[in-house]
Amino acid sequence: MGEKGQMALVTGASSGIGRETAIRLAEKGFKVIAAARRRERLAELADQAQGITPQQVDLSDPEDVERFCREISNLQESVSVLINNAGYSIRGALEDVSMEAVRRVFEVNLFAMIRVTQACLPGMRRLRRGTIVNLSSIAGKFTFPLGGVYASTKHAVEAITDALRMERYVLLE
Repeated sequence: MGEKGQMALVTGASSGIGRETAIRLAEKGFKVIAAARRRERLAELADQAQGITPQQVDLSDPEDVERFCREISNLQESVSVLINNAGYSIRGALEDVSMEAVRRVFEVNLFAMIRVTQACLPGMRRLRRGTIVNLSSIAGKFTFPLGGVYASTKHAVEAITDALRMERYVLLE
């Protein structure tokens, strides 16, 4: 994926796949920005592996996402590996899911992912290299009962990822 000393950004790094990915990247010599909402878990993560810089951000809050993206854009070293891992699921019949809950899951699973990617792309272009991994779900291809809202965010992640893959070639020509 890359060479030692490169900058990697992992969202949703406080637990699960994000946490393990941040640790593995740090072990391989990457400088890792571990982004998540839970400050105490980020502190534990930073203590566990050298080379991890914790960065608290609430991806459900558009203002906090913008603040975080300004910080990413102003880094002296560009992010060359972006792991868009943050996300969560809600379940329920569409008529029972509040619009507030729908907006929040879209903010985290889709809008923040797009915005963080937008913040990293100019640096990747300057470097003329970069890797973006968008974690999705089988629900991004196949919807299940009571999972329509979550699946709709993951369908959108699939579409954005396909578009990025194709745009890469257009932007590099």
